[in-house]
Amino acid sequence: MRIKKARQAIENFSTNPSVSTTIYPMTLTTSLDAALTSDTSNNISTSDMSSFASSSSSALLKVSDLHTHFATDRGELRAVDGVSFSLDHGSTIGIVGESGSGKSVTVRSIMNILPRNVGLQAGEVIFEGENIQDLTGPEAKHFWGVKMSMIFQDPMTSLNPVVKVGRQITESLRYHLKMSRPEASARALELLELVGIPEARRRLSEYPHQLSGGMCQRITIAIALSCQPKLLIADEPTTALDVTVQKQILDLLDRLQIDQKMAMILITHDLGVVAGRADEIAVMYAGRIVEKAATTDLFASMRHPYTQALFESIPKIEHRSHTRLRAISGQPPDMTNLPTGCSFSPRCRYAQERCLTEKPPLEADPVNTNRSYACFYPVNTPAGEEALSVNIKHGKSAAGLDMSREGLEGVSLSGDGIGGGGLIDDGDGIGGGGLGEMADEDLEGMDG
Repeated sequence: MRIKKARQAIENFSTNPSVSTTIYPMTLTTSLDAALTSDTSNNISTSDMSSFASSSSSALLKVSDLHTHFATDRGELRAVDGVSFSLDHGSTIGIVGESGSGKSVTVRSIMNILPRNVGLQAGEVIFEGENIQDLTGPEAKHFWGVKMSMIFQDPMTSLNPVVKVGRQITESLRYHLKMSRPEASARALELLELVGIPEARRRLSEYPHQLSGGMCQRITIAIALSCQPKLLIADEPTTALDVTVQKQILDLLDRLQIDQKMAMILITHDLGVVAGRADEIAVMYAGRIVEKAATTDLFASMRHPYTQALFESIPKIEHRSHTRLRAISGQPPDMTNLPTGCSFSPRCRYAQERCLTEKPPLEADPVNTNRSYACFYPVNTPAGEEALSVNIKHGKSAAGLDMSREGLEGVSLSGDGIGGGGLIDDGDGIGGGGLGEMADEDLEGMDG
């Protein structure tokens, strides 16, 4: 289902001269089409995806107006501020955003595994018709891992370094499913083979430090899948892994999702990771969802300036070697002292006076009600184009962002955010929309 739609998006790109057909969905060496081809080569068919995704008419998970605030020495920190979304059986939603945007805290709030300094936790999380925030005691203990499970960011810290791999897998089987020791050991061996661990029997008696990072990540996946959950949360599952291992892990998750008929929440800061793997994408900034749409709709034409900026920061194959990446100007906001209006306004090329005083609500697109965004001057709309033109004319945005030629060097202003057709020619002989050479001040705020 999502492969077919994503291929259609590629075809749409190729018929639109203002949009480059080549983007970087996964790595610096892989195109969106290649990512989709790799899915089909792993026997993931569109009929497989659609068959179990439509197995139930009701949503598996529904999150409504979720708030999570922490008490800190500097004041209240609003890590999650009114997040809402739903997820159907067998579907995948990708949650994307910069570090500190609230992605991980959102899913930890859903699973109710928050630190003790949480000051406010509000909202509703419904899983299969049941409010899971009402679960207490043994009821809650046997919910996590059995119906909903999570793969954490760093396998080297999520695995116990002084406990053998076999025991770390079998303990959940024995606790939740009441398996005997021989049954649990046999199941642990099956799980290691399922996730592609070589010499699986020998690995059961080894410690995490004896294994590579990729193998440790496969083991954390095996642990998460041990009780066959209906929802798997993958929190940046390819962090600190090299490019080839990243692809292997993502392909593995795709295959296991089909085999075990799971829904999945895939969290990442890399739009490319979710390009051919998620049915829907939610873009988060400063604790809020600022845009949510089907993957193909989002890649074809984004609405929020932050989403556009994320797209522009992706390296592209047609750019020559050593071309500097386009960073998003400025820094993410202080979560204990958020701006009065739109949190992205200090970094936004479209910002007007209204953006500095009013916080835009997340509202449905008047044309496509299946997508929503929080912006008064959305990209690819007359209002957005006018706002951008006014700021370029004045040389700066309402928030003071530099809109001169130097400040915008290499930026595509065509509104698609994917490259090509930009107003500024970088002179590299490849075509408009290239990243070009950037002034040193434009690198301010680049992460890593």
